[in-house]
Amino acid sequence: MTNSKPKLLSFILIGVTGIVLSIVLLNNAMQEKAIVQGSFTNKPQTEKESVTASSHSLNPIHSNQWYSTIYKSFPSNPMYAYPLAYKIEKNGLSVSYPEITSSAKTVFAPFTEDILIGFESNINRPKIAAIGDWNVQLQLKSVKNDEFSVNLMHGAPSFVINANTESNIKITSKNAIKFYQPNELTKESKNTKTKNIVLRMDKKYYLVSLDQEREIKYSSKGIDIVQPKKIVVSLVDKPENIDTFLQYANTEVTNTSVSQEINSKELNTTYTFDSTNNDKVLTTLLPHQFDNLINKVTPIGEYTTLRGKAKLVALNAFTTSIPAIIPNQTFIKATTNESEIKAQLKKDIEQQLKEKAPDSKNYFLGTWFGKVTSLIQLAEVYGLTQEKQKLVSYVTPIFTDSLKYYKYDNAKYSFVSLKPEFGNDELNDHHFHYGYYIRMGAILLGEDVKEKGTIEENVGAMVNDIANTDRSSDEYPYIRNFDTYEGHSWADGYGDASDGNNQESTSEAINAWYSIYLWGKQTNDVALQNTGLYLYNTEVVSTMYYWFDTADIYKEPYKYKIASIVWGGKVDFATWFSKETNMIYGIQLLPITPASDYLAAVPNFDAYEKDFINADGSLTEEWAEFFLVFKSYHKDVAIKDIPKNLKPNDRMPKSLLLHMVSTNSN
Repeated sequence: MTNSKPKLLSFILIGVTGIVLSIVLLNNAMQEKAIVQGSFTNKPQTEKESVTASSHSLNPIHSNQWYSTIYKSFPSNPMYAYPLAYKIEKNGLSVSYPEITSSAKTVFAPFTEDILIGFESNINRPKIAAIGDWNVQLQLKSVKNDEFSVNLMHGAPSFVINANTESNIKITSKNAIKFYQPNELTKESKNTKTKNIVLRMDKKYYLVSLDQEREIKYSSKGIDIVQPKKIVVSLVDKPENIDTFLQYANTEVTNTSVSQEINSKELNTTYTFDSTNNDKVLTTLLPHQFDNLINKVTPIGEYTTLRGKAKLVALNAFTTSIPAIIPNQTFIKATTNESEIKAQLKKDIEQQLKEKAPDSKNYFLGTWFGKVTSLIQLAEVYGLTQEKQKLVSYVTPIFTDSLKYYKYDNAKYSFVSLKPEFGNDELNDHHFHYGYYIRMGAILLGEDVKEKGTIEENVGAMVNDIANTDRSSDEYPYIRNFDTYEGHSWADGYGDASDGNNQESTSEAINAWYSIYLWGKQTNDVALQNTGLYLYNTEVVSTMYYWFDTADIYKEPYKYKIASIVWGGKVDFATWFSKETNMIYGIQLLPITPASDYLAAVPNFDAYEKDFINADGSLTEEWAEFFLVFKSYHKDVAIKDIPKNLKPNDRMPKSLLLHMVSTNSN
């Protein structure tokens, strides 16, 4: 930073690769007793139980996950689990280790098939047999009733196939393929009976381990394994590690679970693998996990992925720790420019009270509620009691009326809009949409409104839709949008695209989790507060790594400091709706709320400012306010410095801009 100054929050940045966010409380009153006292554990099991096949009910549609294409398409689209990616084809399981390439605006990791595993005949549509927190078990059955199950898992360089067949299983490749014994990689081998064999395609080594010696038939395209019962397929990062993979070939993961403990200082997240013999398993850790391990480990190897270097480790559980951010429940009154802020706030409220709500009944109405919510909070903070009450009276009937346009859909296991926008009825963007409604609902619950019952029932359904933590629920999936392993959300209901699932607006995701926390505060639900804090803090860290690229993952020729859409198989400097840099940056910053203080943690702001300007970003065009607020967390932005010709922003009242730059200048 070129202009250092005291902040409400002081952040500790560890190295150039990691982000650990820490709060220094400069004024306890500012936090309004928002800090959770003591600690909590949100564990999937009260005690260590015996290994189970699945921790999740299979009744709901587990939408917005890396594997959700399974529900929508057959053949499926790619499922990016990293380091491997998978597709279900009509002739079997297709496997890829995506290679990274770049252009100026996109980093690509396309699915290109390395091997295909199947029967002599085609398969039927796969069935989901079990779901864990970051694994999914699929059942594949051929038209001739041969079948095998396969467990696909985030971070796993291996997968296990359990077969129930009297037929052969074929492993083929479209690439030039050579065959070796694990202990002899200098000479091709085509043993007719073996337990282990290495398939080499250029620089990729796939180790195939069987339950016992089996007859193998070779061809120029691959191998036929005669009547196998169990096959372990591993992408070996380097030949020197083949013996290590053989050592763990008999360990099969049956379930995965994540648990959290949080207090006023730190969030600890534990990832646990259940396995058939309770042994360690080979897995990989993504940068946001490896950098924040409590117990540091020496990697066995590593894989190059779109998320950076995935470190190969052997363990049965690991715990990450980040200092906890406890966001303020409302805005903090500025100690400078109060008269200017109040004068503008009165104008904004007066204008708002004349304004008709948009015709939208879904997302755009939600963003409008977000603006009104901020005006209500600011009015309270600056002592405009009458104006605040007018706003509450004005918006409450509009808000309660809007809730009748939502209902629970029994076929989709979701609370959906009857007037959907952006595919809400296809389970898209629920956390983006509902975050605005939940924040508004939480504020109104704190007011003397007669419609509290309607608000509690319907907004409560929105909360359950995106933040259900009951894995056994038959109504909603476990934390619908959230990827527990990657530590961020996915927006597409089914992720049914060639590049997998995607998320654009991390800031709207963070707003959703902040809103969950607020709803928990208003309803005195401590468990829900803690769920919100877990999701909020975890999403913030992954946002820093994979959207703001603070770990320098994205290399040239990609030339931007941020990625504004992160997919399973690529990242883009783009938005869905505009080519303008103001929008590309702005969608990572809006809405500005009391929870936006995490933006102060972005290191080296000068690089982002330079990037914004070089990409033709403007401080006068539409959405410039969002970047000005971002800037104010790092440099003084005086009210007099705000351009007079700044274009109006229907998502952010001017009083909020004045408040934010003044508060951050304090």
